[in-house]
Amino acid sequence: MSTACGNGHVMINRYICLDCETGGIGLDKSLLTVYFEVLDEKFNSIGSLDLKIKHDVYNVTAEALSINNINLVEHHAIAEYKATAGKKLLDLIKKYSQNGSVKLIPVGHGVSFDLQFIWEYLLGRKTFEAYCAYRKLDTAVIAQFLKAQGKLPESVSGSLESLVEYYAIDVPFDNVNEKAHEAKWDTRATIAVLKAQLET
Repeated sequence: MSTACGNGHVMINRYICLDCETGGIGLDKSLLTVYFEVLDEKFNSIGSLDLKIKHDVYNVTAEALSINNINLVEHHAIAEYKATAGKKLLDLIKKYSQNGSVKLIPVGHGVSFDLQFIWEYLLGRKTFEAYCAYRKLDTAVIAQFLKAQGKLPESVSGSLESLVEYYAIDVPFDNVNEKAHEAKWDTRATIAVLKAQLET
């Protein structure tokens, strides 16, 4: 997708789709995993980053871990501290935004929640928005809009899983152990849902 600028030039959009798994709802809970997939103007993947975040002390709830199935002992053994992870994210968005000249548009399902954790634990908002747009594409919001238009039945709850089921999406994954409520699966599911929504 491209947009026309006021000077008549056509600006090509790029997107950064993301999902976080955390130790709970509030920002006092630990950020555990984040997956980013960078997309070109046609929503094709051109880059990705899979992060697991290490903490000296984890603030998590049993309910959250039961949903995302993260084993903290295994997680801690392979995770990295936020300083290293944040540098990797900064390198990613600098590269694909062409050092901020093409702002990456954040995409997600309830993406504002994920961005709050990114800004709190990995990159401050000011730094992030030097390379990424502050306007977002949110598949959860789009689903509600489509419901209001009568293009999506009320029987669809609007959860990511309900949209995957409604659109009969076969989410691509790298191994049989990937599943819903894991950052990579949810990110790729979101991309597939967005593509389906754009054709609705």
